[in-house]
Amino acid sequence: MMKWIKRFQQFIVAVDIKAPTRRRALPLYLAGPEVETIFDNLPDTGESKDFNKVVENLTEYFSPKKNIMYKTRFSAGTTTSR
Repeated sequence: MMKWIKRFQQFIVAVDIKAPTRRRALPLYLAGPEVETIFDNLPDTGESKDFNKVVENLTEYFSPKKNIMYKTRFSAGTTTSR
């Protein structure tokens, strides 16, 4: 996701998009209806001019999560020999 956001930010500069509402709407539109639906269901999506909130929320949503259950089971299953 980070590569896509970085390239999108370069695109914004290249085509000189300065209006905050357009900066926020474009990544949601270009990412597709599935991503837009995901974003609409996230808590605290910010104001209609808040581009950074789009980036933060989508980056957090699509970032890999650690499997805490796996770590707990793995460490709980270890034994020591006497």
